[in-house]
Amino acid sequence: MSNDEIKAYYNTSTGKIELSEVSVGGGHVELIGHILNSGYGRIDILAGFGKIDVNNNSSYDIVIDRLDASQRGSGTLLIADKAKGTSANPQVTLFQNASINDDTTYAPRSGWRYGYSVDVEDAVRKYLTTGQSGWLGIDFLASDPAPAYWDSVERLAGPSLADEGAYYTLDVANAGDAYIYSTNTTLDGQDTYTENWTTSTWYGKKTYYTKFTQEEFTTTTHTHSVKADRNITINFIGYDQGEIDVDSTEEGADIICLLYTSDAADE
Repeated sequence: MSNDEIKAYYNTSTGKIELSEVSVGGGHVELIGHILNSGYGRIDILAGFGKIDVNNNSSYDIVIDRLDASQRGSGTLLIADKAKGTSANPQVTLFQNASINDDTTYAPRSGWRYGYSVDVEDAVRKYLTTGQSGWLGIDFLASDPAPAYWDSVERLAGPSLADEGAYYTLDVANAGDAYIYSTNTTLDGQDTYTENWTTSTWYGKKTYYTKFTQEEFTTTTHTHSVKADRNITINFIGYDQGEIDVDSTEEGADIICLLYTSDAADE
């Protein structure tokens, strides 16, 4: 029966639903910090009156302590932007006593970006076999086997994602780029092992083989960044007058309440 703003309870002694006091007001917002926007940032400030709707869909009587929609929102927004100033001395922008629909925008400092990096760790093993032939100890009298390159690659592990790192950075030179991507691969380690053996024929040809095994460990960092200096929409919301509507849909359910609206009429 309740939500985050309005609390309703069932009183087992009286057999009635009880609604706690509800009032509409406020409209004063203060933002202090580095003010950035990478998408569809919006700030809504109450500058007019509010509306309260209570719908009782049960057959129980409802007792309402107090409903008050008589106060207009102050329509005040204070922005202390450390990105435009400093942490000790931020740049202050004040919107005060705004009316309904006095909508505007706030422009963060140009060049700020939101970025994050993801590391992909990888490990592979490569194999290479080479051979050199000779006849009666003379190399040029016997042809060598065909040269070989890394003839097989075996993945030992990965690729696996490491922890992401999110950050904000000021990059005025690329302020016009909506999205930037870059990648960098770092060799973390490389080990090479060798294995040697010899084969021979009845007519005296010997072939000397060497097998190379190389294990390689790399980390590839993928970095993404997007604009974080997009304009922030500021909406001054509300109604020209306060309204309260209380209904019981079931026949026989009574409503007991005290109402305050913008025209100062008590019911």
